[in-house]
Amino acid sequence: MKDQHPVEALLIDPNADDVQLFLETIENAASANTVSTAASGADALEFIRQCNSDPDRSRPNLVVIDIDLPKMDWRPLLETFDTDPEWTDVPVIVFTALDERECIAQSYALRANAYIRKPDDQDEFIDVVRALEAFWFDVVWLPPGDEADDDRQ
Repeated sequence: MKDQHPVEALLIDPNADDVQLFLETIENAASANTVSTAASGADALEFIRQCNSDPDRSRPNLVVIDIDLPKMDWRPLLETFDTDPEWTDVPVIVFTALDERECIAQSYALRANAYIRKPDDQDEFIDVVRALEAFWFDVVWLPPGDEADDDRQ
């Protein structure tokens, strides 16, 4: 639909079934978009460190995070995207089964760009991922990644 570089997303989600369904739904769109995954907050922080330290590694221009993470409170991770200068321009979408008002308010206070309730029903889950993809992957113009910057020089 749009004529720009593909989306490179980072999906942070500990639920392997949800990750697989998310990736299958995105792949069925037959687009050039790519999605990297992290199964925990620690994995996500390591991914961020690697992106920050390796100039040859593509940095995602969209983050999708489930805040129901094992072994790590989600708030410091979300805060990283708000305070790390390498990531402050990257939109963050909270995609979680948690629907507590406090989590919603805290997510937006930590500069999440959207808070989407993850449905329990598989068909509804697919519909929500398709809507997320249609908007964030096809309609929104995301900040250019490092590779796009190199192409303009």
